[in-house]
Amino acid sequence: MAMYKVQVTTGDMLLAGTNDHVFVTLVGTNGESERTELDNYGLDFCPNQTSTYPVNTQPLGHLLLTKLEIAQYLYLPENHWFCSKIVVDTPEGEAVLFPCHRWLTRGEVLELRGASDEDHPLLIEHRKREVTKRTELYQ
Repeated sequence: MAMYKVQVTTGDMLLAGTNDHVFVTLVGTNGESERTELDNYGLDFCPNQTSTYPVNTQPLGHLLLTKLEIAQYLYLPENHWFCSKIVVDTPEGEAVLFPCHRWLTRGEVLELRGASDEDHPLLIEHRKREVTKRTELYQ
């Protein structure tokens, strides 16, 4: 097993935080991690806060994507969350930046590409799906 450190930064604007459950899946050239809940003791995902969470999984190779999603906490009403960025520290000592700068809603799975990769076939296919989805949205 390998341990990845996932640093999540919430936006600094009013109501950017969330009380909902937040989950991450790491995708690399050698596979993907289990869907992992990001939860530390105390309040998580407060505005302008960066928190670090461990993700234990098989070695994933070169990280390509992160998948983010939120799910309802108890019976609280809909609660959007603004994620600024994710930085993943790999077991090899590499820090991989995944810029986000978006609001997430319940039931949405947001796939984020690393800030520096574009030539891997999985990322090229991901970009094509993203462009198709946005084209359909704005027609």
